Amino acid sequence: MHPTLGDLLLVLTAYFPDGLSVQRVFYALAAILSLQAVVQLNRNQRCFPGQPQETGWEKDLQELVHAALHPEESSTEELEGEPPGPGVTAHVSEGLTQILAILDWDTVHIPSQLAFSAYPILCTAHINCVFCPGPRPLTRHETVTIVPLLGRNLQWGKARLIVAGCRQCRAVYYVDHVTRPCTPHSSSRVQHLEYETPFLRVSKTENIWVDRRVAQFQEAAIFWFKASWQGFADVLNRSFLRDSLLLRDAQTHKLFVEHFTWRLVVAHGLENVFTCAPDPSADNMTKALLGFIGSNRGIVPGSLSHVCLDCAHQKRSRSDNVEDPQLGSTPDDALAEVDDPGALGGAYAGQPLRAGLHLPAPAPEVTQVWVRMDVMDGKTLTHRVSVWALQQDLTQAEFLRYVQWTVVGNLWLTISLGVSVICILRMKMSAASIPADDQLMGKEM
Repeated sequence: MHPTLGDLLLVLTAYFPDGLSVQRVFYALAAILSLQAVVQLNRNQRCFPGQPQETGWEKDLQELVHAALHPEESSTEELEGEPPGPGVTAHVSEGLTQILAILDWDTVHIPSQLAFSAYPILCTAHINCVFCPGPRPLTRHETVTIVPLLGRNLQWGKARLIVAGCRQCRAVYYVDHVTRPCTPHSSSRVQHLEYETPFLRVSKTENIWVDRRVAQFQEAAIFWFKASWQGFADVLNRSFLRDSLLLRDAQTHKLFVEHFTWRLVVAHGLENVFTCAPDPSADNMTKALLGFIGSNRGIVPGSLSHVCLDCAHQKRSRSDNVEDPQLGSTPDDALAEVDDPGALGGAYAGQPLRAGLHLPAPAPEVTQVWVRMDVMDGKTLTHRVSVWALQQDLTQAEFLRYVQWTVVGNLWLTISLGVSVICILRMKMSAASIPADDQLMGKEM
């Protein structure tokens, strides 16, 4: 027979004080019910004759009950309220056998019997419309829907989706975004993001939601393990989601893009101005993001006082600095765009400027070269001479060399073996044509 509410109330009123917080009571109760195996060992030892009045198991049980009522002393658990006094610990230790007899639960099923597995509620944090002047309450926009949710434990579960709306401006509030009309009488809509959301939607058609901490886990996997969103989806499907709903590559791609859109918008301080099309795909979300933070190599227009994209100047030698009619005669220790060396200030104030290294002037028949300074990462800003092109050329050269030496060598080996076989056969044929010694002796006789 399963324990009833009356049994639970009996244990709570008999062994726990009224001033103890509910969180501490349930934490202690879960820890105490897991001690059933130790209580059975103690009871079994007491049944044998000649045992001490207080066994070693009882000392362990007292320490374990004290740890259950005071978890902050032995772990990092921070529970609400003040811990109970020593009298409560002694009282619970003495009545441990009665507690376990009243709440007769199997030790294996204690976590599931005390766990609260209610469906998470995916609801907006707003109670009034943020676009209407004055407080406008949000009303129910859609009926409650049960949706699949990939939780922080990387297991599929269910959640209840709550959608609110404003009757004045027709804005629709989800847990991770808000959509509203572009103009009061427009049929097209724009989407604003909620930057404190704990959940993200990765599929509109299937209405699939993911815990935000899964996106943080994906970020760590991409950064530290150099994984892609395809590889991340494959690991999840093979390790955690094997017998349930699988996560597709497009959904992990959307999760990656949305998570980093949140982070980049916050990093650029564009929370109040960033908008995009409602329910965009991963590519459309990326285009909208680049439209705000800058598509020109990630540079925000106006954020830098000077942006030098294609600066180039002719390479100059020492003779050019002296003989160039446009520059005039320039001393060796001149510094470009600095008239007064003392204007540098700091440790360089009042010190003579060092003369730089000067290359000799090129020969008259040599064409003047140009110098360009690039900051390259090899991906977005590519190199002038592609390393991959050189590698392909080297690979082709190595392959030709391999073909040359391997094919020609094998051909030469084949010819050599053929000649050797022919020589051996001719020697055998010659030996067969020569008569034996006994035959020659018989002929002579």
